[in-house]
Amino acid sequence: MPGNHSTTLTRHFPVDVIADIVDHLARDQPSLKSCSLVSRAWVYSARVHLFSKVYLESDGNDDRCEQYVELLGDSPHVCAFVRQLVLATSPRRRWYASGTRITPTLLIGLLTRIPNLHAIEFCGVNFAGAQYQPPMPSAFTMDHITFTDVGFPGMDTAHDWTRILSVFSSIGHLTVHTELPHIHHLPPKITTSFIRISTLTILGVARPDIMLEFLGQIVICECLKSLDVMMLTPEHISAFGPFVSTGGIGAHIRELRLDFTRFRGRQQGHLPKLPSSYWSPLQLGSLSSLHTITLTVWLGDVASTNFAHVCNILEHAPPNTEIIRIIALGVFRCVVNSNDGSEVTLGEFLREVLIELEEVVWSRFVNVESVVVDLSQTKCSHSGADEDLRKEVKRFFAAAMPRLNKRSALQVLTPLCRSCELP
Repeated sequence: MPGNHSTTLTRHFPVDVIADIVDHLARDQPSLKSCSLVSRAWVYSARVHLFSKVYLESDGNDDRCEQYVELLGDSPHVCAFVRQLVLATSPRRRWYASGTRITPTLLIGLLTRIPNLHAIEFCGVNFAGAQYQPPMPSAFTMDHITFTDVGFPGMDTAHDWTRILSVFSSIGHLTVHTELPHIHHLPPKITTSFIRISTLTILGVARPDIMLEFLGQIVICECLKSLDVMMLTPEHISAFGPFVSTGGIGAHIRELRLDFTRFRGRQQGHLPKLPSSYWSPLQLGSLSSLHTITLTVWLGDVASTNFAHVCNILEHAPPNTEIIRIIALGVFRCVVNSNDGSEVTLGEFLREVLIELEEVVWSRFVNVESVVVDLSQTKCSHSGADEDLRKEVKRFFAAAMPRLNKRSALQVLTPLCRSCELP
């Protein structure tokens, strides 16, 4: 009897209470499965999380993707819950097999059956032979598409990639963390300017010239508003310039993010302070509509691309830039330099860089609204209270950049806590 009474209570919970309970178990798959078996009233809320992300992994030799398309056709009540879809090849086969083959027909079959899909990731798959399938109208839009380790050398071609992407008319955010395999130059007669992409992220691409040339041809220029690129080598700098300056792409970009934390020069790990001319191939001046620029660098004077390089990079940015954001990684030392221990300095190197940075911003960016220095991801050697650290860091920056501080244009995001102790 007590058991039946408990079951009756759970069946008559209000719908919003059931939803709140299940939401707290969103990452607990076993508990979600148990919730779905309580009663019919609990099924919907449990399915929202159980089927929100589907990870479909194949070893490259089976027809698991085709079977999933058939399953979706037989289970339309499940399709509405799927928001994210990952199509992947098993990691143990990814490096010596061709991977799962994705065709336009298969992709369209999935997209047709999953009406509320927002994000799709291709991981370790290949598109070989896609170009030989008959073209179909570009009727699908997607919030986010990610390519990770896609393609197989000697099989995929730029035409195959073009055919896959032509399934979509619009992509909100495209992330590319892969190469165009075995392609040293783009073939002639490739379809151009057919897809709308609002935000483009390029991560870990070793041969940026081919990838950026390919994307520069297929993207509708006036649609690209945000660009995020991880710079790895000098080749990235030389490839970035032509991409933003050719075809008018740069003229429409409003937000630019450049990550230099993994940048390395030829034949050397750490670079000396590079002259301003070293960064001119970026051709940042062609970004005439740029509103926000974000630079991610290492904090310190020994990293390959450190805080000192920010000034030289900004000298090439368009003068109409209104928001400058600098994200620093790494470790800085706080040194107590007064008798009572109340004053803290972050080092003469950083002070000199901040003075130079203020001069560049003050003289070049007349309409600047905000200069944000984000130290929230750094580690600090300070041993005092967290609140004291935050106050002293802000005081240090305000003293080094007095004009921006007086204008209320300087924002400093301090470390959240003391996260290390240095010798």
